[in-house]
Amino acid sequence: MSIQHIVFDLGNVVVGWNPRALYAQAFPDAKKLDWFFENVCTDEWNVKMDGGKSFNVSIAEKQAEFPGYAEQIAWWKTRWHEMITGEIAGTVAIIDQLHANGASLYALSNWSAETFPYARKHFPSLAKFKDIVLSGDVKATKPQREIYDIAVAKWNVDPATLLFIDDSPKNVAGAIAAGWNAMHFTSPNALAFELNARGLL
Repeated sequence: MSIQHIVFDLGNVVVGWNPRALYAQAFPDAKKLDWFFENVCTDEWNVKMDGGKSFNVSIAEKQAEFPGYAEQIAWWKTRWHEMITGEIAGTVAIIDQLHANGASLYALSNWSAETFPYARKHFPSLAKFKDIVLSGDVKATKPQREIYDIAVAKWNVDPATLLFIDDSPKNVAGAIAAGWNAMHFTSPNALAFELNARGLL
C-alpha cells in the first residue's frame, strides 16, 4: 500500500530540545552533569510528565527526594523554555515543501500538554500539520502501542498508509510494530534524501 500520510515526531525532529544546555549552567563539570541526568532529572521522570503527570507534582516529589537540588529541579518548569533551541530549519524547509505540494501531514509527539502552548505560539511550522497527537493529551507515550493506535483511530487512516519520522529508534520500532511505515531521523539532509527516494518530496 502506498504512503498517503507523513507523520513527524516533534522534539529534535522539528523543534530542538536540549536540557543539557540549560543545566550545564548549574553543572559545568561534565561528570556532574551526567550524574544529575542519570539520577535526578532522568528520562523516566520526564516521560511521566510527557504522559500527563503534573509538573508541579513531579517537581515537588523530586525535590523531596533530592532537597539539595531543589532549585535546579524547579528549572524543569520555570526555565523550560530555555531548553528549547528553536525550529530545526532543514526540517521546516521540508515540511514547507511537503505542505506546498499538498501532502497530508500529521505529528505524533511525546510532549507535555502543559508546555505545548508555548510551542504552538512560537513555532509557525506546527500549523502545517492537519492534526497533532500529544502524549500529554492522550495519557500514553511512545513507544507504547496504545498511542499509535489512538492516532490511527483519531485520524481515521490505515496504518499501512503512514510514514512516521522519529529520532528515537525505540519509537520507530514501536510504530513498525503497530503496522506503520517508519524511518529513523538523523538529519534534515538524510530525511530529504529518503523522502526523495520514496517519491514523496
